[in-house]
Amino acid sequence: MKKILLLSFLLVFPFHFSLAQDESFSEAESFVNPDNENSNLHFRAITPITVVWEDEVKPPAKKPVAKPATAPTPAAAAKPVAARGLLYEGSFDLIAKEYLALLETKPTDEYTTLEKQQQSFCDRRYQTILNDKKIDIRIAFGYFDWSTGADIVTNGMNFGKSPSVDLGAYKSMEKTLLSACQGVVQVCGFKKDTQEANLYRKTVVIRDQSYDVELRMSQPSVSEFHQENLTKKDQQQAKSDETKRFYMEALQDADLAMYVGHSRSGGGPDFYPPVLKADGKADYQGYYLPNRPGLKVMIEALKSSGRQAPMISVLSCNSRGHFLSNLQGAAPRSGIVSSTRVDTINNLYAAGLGNVDAVLRGQCQKSYYQSMRLDSRALDLVTMDNMFN
Repeated sequence: MKKILLLSFLLVFPFHFSLAQDESFSEAESFVNPDNENSNLHFRAITPITVVWEDEVKPPAKKPVAKPATAPTPAAAAKPVAARGLLYEGSFDLIAKEYLALLETKPTDEYTTLEKQQQSFCDRRYQTILNDKKIDIRIAFGYFDWSTGADIVTNGMNFGKSPSVDLGAYKSMEKTLLSACQGVVQVCGFKKDTQEANLYRKTVVIRDQSYDVELRMSQPSVSEFHQENLTKKDQQQAKSDETKRFYMEALQDADLAMYVGHSRSGGGPDFYPPVLKADGKADYQGYYLPNRPGLKVMIEALKSSGRQAPMISVLSCNSRGHFLSNLQGAAPRSGIVSSTRVDTINNLYAAGLGNVDAVLRGQCQKSYYQSMRLDSRALDLVTMDNMFN
């Protein structure tokens, strides 16, 4: 099968939509702290997006404030998507715009100037990716519900309880891929395939050699609205199954496999409507933690194939703590990108853009690492294990 770069983003918005407690760790790469060597790089904070996702990390309790009576908020479903945009699509657009501005001036590695050992490590990692003159990328978005137990009201519209944002993430990512490139950035300039709806193509030049890029994406939510997705049970089941298969195949055959979605406190990656408690919040203790359904699927996919993706990125809350040891056991030769803590959507989504850009430029060691951490608030968020050693 063609190799595929699976871009799996587990996203968490800047409220306290958290999935797990932070865990301490020792980073494995010798270059994991390159910041002191790069004072010439331009770091700046991405515009914050005020959204809460999961409830394990809770803000201090506040006294309720009486509010004057207001008219009911209009249901978002009553307004056409073309007129309002998908839920959080505009926020993803802003994240991409600001992060691509940073990538535009991020230098591409000059391979001949790298130390011999760095060249050797870089050659070893890219050998199986570039040997067929193709780079195949797959981005799998998880079922990205926003479950707080209350109706989600934004921009004057009510999206009900547990609405999905993976449709908005997919649409925004597509716009980024199809946008014109500026500077040296490469996560742009794609053309949409005329035969396969979720396939995007371009050609890149890495060390004076041309490579054809195939990037595919998948997302599981049938609509933004939780109740509608439950009502359309068969359609939702089919779409969730389809994205799960997409992810499993990418883990086996990709060049870079990336997941963007929920960690489910270690029960992810997840492509299905959430299992909720009576209070309308995700049931971590009663379901996700004891069963760990997504992790089992991920490890099964890696162990059932003779090949694993040489690069696997899991961009979700504390994915290093939740998944790293199991991933390394199932795919010991794969380089793993993961997050080190519960964090905001903007930092994780931006890191994913930088991750794809790094591959498309053939970045090595420090430059690959830095490409995911150009936002000044994410300098210790994303790390790599077994990537270039």
